Amino acid sequence: MHTDNDTKAPIALVIGLCSHGLAMARALSQCSIEVHAFEANPNLPGVLTNAAKVHYVSSIKTKSLIKDLLSFRHTIPRERSIIIFPTNDNNVELIGHHMELLAQYFVVSWQDDANVVLDLLLKSNIEKRCQRQKLNYPQSLVVDNLTDISRVSSKFEFPVIIKPVQPQSSFKALKCDSPEQLKQVITQYQGDLPILVQHWISGTDIDLFFGALYLDKGVVLSSFVGNKLESYPKAMGQTTIAVTVNNLDVIALTEQFFMGLKMSGPVSVEFKRDTLGRYWVIEPTVGRTDFWVGLCVDDGCNLLNTEYRHCSGQAVEPSAAIKSTIWYDSERDITAFARHFSKSLPFNKQHYHPSFSYLKMSDLKPFKKALKQGLGRIFQRIKSKKDQSLQIIEPYQIKIFSNILGLPNDAVALLKQAEQQNVFTGFDWYQIFCSHVANLTGQVRFYCLLDNDNNTIAILPLWLQPQKLFGITYFKLSSLTNYYAPIFNLAVNRHQITQQLALTIFLKMIKKSRDSWDFMDIGPIDSELRDELFKVAKSLALPAFPYWLTTNYYHKINSSFEHYMQNRPSKVRNTINRKLKKLEKTTSWKVDIVTDQANINNVIKFYHGIYSDSWKIDEPFPKFINSLITLSATKGWLRLGVLYIEDTPVAVQFWLVANRTAFIYKLAYINSYRQYSVGTILTAKMLEHVIEIDKVEKIDYLTGSDNYKTDWMEQSRNLYGIQIINFRSVSGMILLGRNLFSSLKKYSKNRVNKKAIS
Repeated sequence: MHTDNDTKAPIALVIGLCSHGLAMARALSQCSIEVHAFEANPNLPGVLTNAAKVHYVSSIKTKSLIKDLLSFRHTIPRERSIIIFPTNDNNVELIGHHMELLAQYFVVSWQDDANVVLDLLLKSNIEKRCQRQKLNYPQSLVVDNLTDISRVSSKFEFPVIIKPVQPQSSFKALKCDSPEQLKQVITQYQGDLPILVQHWISGTDIDLFFGALYLDKGVVLSSFVGNKLESYPKAMGQTTIAVTVNNLDVIALTEQFFMGLKMSGPVSVEFKRDTLGRYWVIEPTVGRTDFWVGLCVDDGCNLLNTEYRHCSGQAVEPSAAIKSTIWYDSERDITAFARHFSKSLPFNKQHYHPSFSYLKMSDLKPFKKALKQGLGRIFQRIKSKKDQSLQIIEPYQIKIFSNILGLPNDAVALLKQAEQQNVFTGFDWYQIFCSHVANLTGQVRFYCLLDNDNNTIAILPLWLQPQKLFGITYFKLSSLTNYYAPIFNLAVNRHQITQQLALTIFLKMIKKSRDSWDFMDIGPIDSELRDELFKVAKSLALPAFPYWLTTNYYHKINSSFEHYMQNRPSKVRNTINRKLKKLEKTTSWKVDIVTDQANINNVIKFYHGIYSDSWKIDEPFPKFINSLITLSATKGWLRLGVLYIEDTPVAVQFWLVANRTAFIYKLAYINSYRQYSVGTILTAKMLEHVIEIDKVEKIDYLTGSDNYKTDWMEQSRNLYGIQIINFRSVSGMILLGRNLFSSLKKYSKNRVNKKAIS
C-alpha cells in the first residue's frame, strides 16, 4: 500500500472490496494516496490487496456501517480528513440519509447535494427528470401492488423490462415477454415493490453506452465514454466486457441530464441506442463511480484521483488521451478474454489495451485468489457433467443467524418473497414461530447462502433440538417446523441459483461443520423436495432415509358454493339439512366470521374457551396461536368463524386466506353440542364465505389423513420427511444401524408379500 509522506494528507476510505471497490482502491493507491477500506466478507479476493489497509466490519449494507464509520474516525487524528468513497447504491443511500451527521467528521464529494442524490437513486424519479431535460426515456409505469399489473397490460406492448425502484434490491433487471410472465415475476418479487415497468428498447449489448462525468457544482472537470460489448443478463445486466469509445453525443447527453442541478461528485448515465440511432436513458448512477471504473482508470481517466483532489482542495489533473482499452469482468465471466483476445493483438486494425478486474502485476494476490475460485468453478462443472446442478461454487459462503431479528435486510426480503408462495415459510410466520415455540425448546439456525457480492440468495431455516430415543439423547437438526406448520421449504432466489445447487451447498457445509448434530429430519415436504434432498445427500455420501409422513387434502374451486355442495356426498348434505332444521326449530343460533382486528381479544378468548372444552388436548403454545390470529388479522388473512347457540360460542374454526387459497388451520367444538353437528355446519358456512366472498381458487385442509376430509376435498397429495444421518457421531451411527435394520425389515416383508401374491 502506498502512503503519502505528508501525514496530514487526507485519507481515502473505500466502502467495500468487491471487484469495483478493489479497482477504486488501486486507482487511489497508484497516486500515492493512503487508502483504507471497509469489508464484511473475508472471502472476497479484494481483501488481499496491497493497495489498502483493510478493516473488517459486520456489514457494509446496514445502519451498522454508520456506527463503524464513526468508530473509525476516532482512530485517525482529527487534523487528517477522511474522504469516503462508496461502491454501491446501498452505501450511497445510507450515507445520504446520515449526511448531516457524517459531514461533521468526513468529507463526501456530494455532501451538499445529498437530497438530489437520494432523489435520483429512485428509478421512479428518472422519467420526470428526462422529461424536464427533453431526453428520450422509455414509457414507464410504477407498480405499487399486484392490482396494478392490469394497468400494465392495457398500457404496454410486450416485451417489457422491470427494475426495482429502490436501490440494492434482490434483482437488477428482468425482461418479461407476456402479461402472464410479468404477473409471475412481480408476485415472486413482491418484497421489492414498488417496481418500475418499462417499454423494452430493442437492441443488444453493443447498443449500450455509458457517459461518466466528475462535476464541481455542475461544471465538468472530467469525462469519459464507454461501450458495452457484453453484459449479464444480456442487454440489461451488469457490464462484463466494455471498451472505450470517442462518442461526443453520449457526453453531451450525459451533461444534458445533469444540467441545472449544480451537483458535485461522480455521476454517469447509461444509454441504449435504438435501430433509428436515437439514444434512450436507461438509468443514472450518482454519488459513486460505476462498476466499470477500472476501464476509465486504465484508459487514463482516473475519476477517483479527480474526486480525491477535488475533495482535498487540490488542482484536478487533466485526463490522458484515450488509448483504446477493453475491460473484462473476469469475476463474472472467467472465459471472456479467451473469446476476445484477438482484439488486443498488435496486427488488429482496432487494437485494444486489455484491462482486468483482478489482474494487476503490482497487486497479484487478489488475482491469484480470484483465479483459484474461477478455476474451482470450472473444475466443478467438469466434475459434475452428468448433473451440472450439483456444482459447488467456491465463492459462495454461508452465514448462520440464531435470531431471526438479526437477519440482514436482503434475507428478510427473500423470506417475505417466499411468503407470496407459501405463508408458512415466510418471515412473519417464522418470527412468531421462533418467538413462541422454537426459541423455547431448541436453538434456531437460519443458514443464509451469500453470493460473491454478499447478497443472500437462499435460506435454509433449521432447528437444533435434543431428543431422546431408547434412553439416549440425540441432537436433531430439523426443519424449522412442528405440528403447527403444514409444509416446509427453503427460500431460494431462483433467478440467482437453483434449489438443488443451494441444497448441495447447505448440506456440504453442514456435513463439514462441527455442530453437534446426530441426524437431520426435514419435513413435511413434497415429493420434489424429498427427491432433491435424497439425491444431494447421496452425492455427498450422507446416509438418507425418506419416509411417508402424512396426507394433504385439498380442493380446487372453479364454480359456485352451490355447485360445490351439489358434489358433496349425500350424507354430508343430508346431515347439514337435518341439523339446520333442528337448530332453527329448537334454539336461536348464528355464525360470525371475523376477518379483522375488531374485537380480536374476545375472539381469542372464545377460541381458547371452546378448544379447552372440546375433545382436543390443550394448546401447547397458546401464545403462538394468539400471535398468529393477531398477525392474520393485520395481514388480511384471518377468517375466524364462531358458531353461537343462544349467544354461547360453541364451535370455532380458524382459517387463513392468502394467495387465493383458504387454509383450514384449526377447528374445535364443545362436546356437549355435538348433537347439532356444529362442526359440520360451521365448516359449510366458512366454505360459503371463502368461495362466494373471498373468491378463493383452492381449499386446503392441510395435514392429516382423517377420513372425514374426503367428504369435503376431492384431491390429495402425499407429504414426506427425510432423515439424513451424521455417521461421524456415535449416536448417528446408532441411528444409522436402526434405520438400516428397519429398511431391511421392510424390504424382506415386501418380498414375502410379493411371493404370496404370485
